[in-house]
Amino acid sequence: MVYYCWQCYAEADAPSGSCRRCGGRVEAPAQATYVERLLWALDHPLAERQMIAAKVLGRRRERAAVEPLRAIALTAPDPYLAAQALESLIEIEGRDTLREMLLELALSAPAQVRKVARAHSQRGGRGGRGGRGDYR
Repeated sequence: MVYYCWQCYAEADAPSGSCRRCGGRVEAPAQATYVERLLWALDHPLAERQMIAAKVLGRRRERAAVEPLRAIALTAPDPYLAAQALESLIEIEGRDTLREMLLELALSAPAQVRKVARAHSQRGGRGGRGGRGDYR
């Protein structure tokens, strides 16, 4: 099994101990909350971990995830992750709050993100879990 350093995301052989790259502790701090662990996973080197974290943060409507999800939606090189981040951001913030961003992304983003942006910019309301797509 492969583990990742909580500080620098370097691969580690054990779930605890010192990181060979940065010297920090491999394991998460004992007091780290579930949300903090999900936020950490947004930068994980494995794309599927990032996708899961983005999806769960959206379903939980975690306000602490708004800025990280916005950054991913706008700048992630992986268009599938960017689309999931946008879906999750819509679940947290609602379509009305994001209307300007959705209209811009509907015109200029990668295809997967454009699809999400167009679908949500054409509907009214706050947003929600219905009609979610699977972008993989």
